[in-house]
Amino acid sequence: MNCDRKTVHQDEMSMNFVDFVVGPFFFSLAEAVPKAAFILQIMGDNRNQWHAMMESRVSAAEKASAPELDAEAAEKQAQARQESLAKWNTRKDTFDEKVVSAIANANARA
Repeated sequence: MNCDRKTVHQDEMSMNFVDFVVGPFFFSLAEAVPKAAFILQIMGDNRNQWHAMMESRVSAAEKASAPELDAEAAEKQAQARQESLAKWNTRKDTFDEKVVSAIANANARA
C-alpha cells in the first residue's frame, strides 16, 4: 500500500508519520523531560515543510488537470482536491495548536 507510487505521496506519508508516530513520542518526551521541548518546535517546522510541499503538489495538479476531462468530471476532481486540502489544513492547524500548547506546558514545568 505505501509502496504504490501512483497512489501514495511522500508528503502525505511523512505528515502521517509525524502525526501518528513521531508526534506522540515527542509530546510524551517533552512531558517527561521539559528541557526536550525545543524538539517539538523542530518537529512542527518539519511537518509544516511537508504540508507546504503537499499544497504545492495539489496546486500543480490542479493547474495541470487533464484537458480530456469533460467539465463535470473536471469539477468533481477539483472538488475532491479541495476537500482533501481542507482535511490536511484542519490537521495542520490541530497539530500546530498541540505543539504550541505542549511547549507552553513544558516551559511552565521547567
